[in-house]
Amino acid sequence: MGQRRWNLAVLAFCLPLTLGACGQEAPPRPAPPVAAPVATSAPPREENPSPLTPGPALIAPGQILVRPGDGQSLDDAVAAARDVLARLGVTGKIEARPDGLVLIELAPAASSATMEWDEAGRCPRIVSQAALERDIALAMRCAIARLEASRRFAAVEPNYAAASGFVPPPRPALQQQAAP
Repeated sequence: MGQRRWNLAVLAFCLPLTLGACGQEAPPRPAPPVAAPVATSAPPREENPSPLTPGPALIAPGQILVRPGDGQSLDDAVAAARDVLARLGVTGKIEARPDGLVLIELAPAASSATMEWDEAGRCPRIVSQAALERDIALAMRCAIARLEASRRFAAVEPNYAAASGFVPPPRPALQQQAAP
């Protein structure tokens, strides 16, 4: 394959040289067509937001999914998660799921179905136990930060709620036609 490329390169280089030695000129290349400006009636980008812009991520409040590291059993991952949460002072239900993940539930099941999650939020360096008990989002951020910092797990993330994020355009109202 490399030899063929060299042959093509030598041919492309030598062709103008041989034509020049014979007194001939290489045929002129046609000029590229010039595009005429086209007037558009589209509104500026700021006025026309894309319907596919992502909204905030929705998560199940208080639920964290943990994937065990390579060579780590589910029982070891449950014990490691329990140890990390105990050091943080957060209690929760920890269970191994059949799909190979560990589910940590910090909030009772009676809380709201979903809540917004901002990836930019962080756990403060100093946080009180009372603040962790009051604010489930803060408890989740701190628990995720501590679980990731322990480096015992392959992945740690909140339990995202599945949503397409696409909002279909509004449909025009159907007009009822009166029967004669």
